[in-house]
This record gives sequence, C-alpha cells and structure tokens, in this order.
Amino acid sequence: MKQMILLFVALLSMVTVTQAQALKETKPFGSKGLYEITPVSDTVSVIPVYSASVFTMDVDTNIVLQVDTVSSSPASLLWFEVTADGTQRTVTFDIGLEAASSTVAANKSRTWGFVYIGNRYVLIHESAEY
Repeated sequence: MKQMILLFVALLSMVTVTQAQALKETKPFGSKGLYEITPVSDTVSVIPVYSASVFTMDVDTNIVLQVDTVSSSPASLLWFEVTADGTQRTVTFDIGLEAASSTVAANKSRTWGFVYIGNRYVLIHESAEY
C-alpha cells in the first residue's frame, strides 16, 4: 500500500529533463505533463526539479542512469520506467543513485522508485517485469 501511495505521489508531479524529450500526454497528472526520455546515448543523466519526478524510456541498448542532485530536496521521490526492445537489457544505476544493476527482459518493462536522503537517491522499490 505504501508503495502505491508513493507511486501516486510521484505521478502527481512531473519533470523536465536534460535529454531529448517528447511530450507523451498533455497534463494527465495535476499541472505537469508526463515526459518520455529518448536516450541519445547509453548514459542518461537527469535533473529532477520537482519533489516527485517520473522518467520513462524505451531502450535499445544497455543503459546507465545518472542523477544530478543539485536541485533535490530531502524526501524527494524519483521514478524510472524502462522498456526493453527485443533484447534483454541491463540498467546500471550510477552517479546520485544507490542501487544494484538490474535487467529488463526483452519486450518487457520495469520500474524503480527512489527517495532522496540528502546526498543521494536510495532504492525503495523495484517492480517485477510487466
């Protein structure tokens, strides 16, 4: 239940990103739009600017996720949804993120939830593949 509440809070506030992005839907949650990242390389760096940020992306390569925590406040929430193409993909959490690498099966998606604790985001949730 706690994880569902955290997901709901995360979906209420969306974010802008430093990567190429496309508006996925117009204001589906509160006053922000849901953005989908289009990775331009195998390393994706994001700057969360709201207390709850959601990043979704389709990947066709193994990916490294990094977070610039300069604008983050304690207890801020950060969510990633990664969808793999026809091949199993590895997701590595790097700068600003504390979590072990994970995989996403071919043609599947997985989400990860993080909370900011003052100097990094720590993993609080990893979904099953769907």
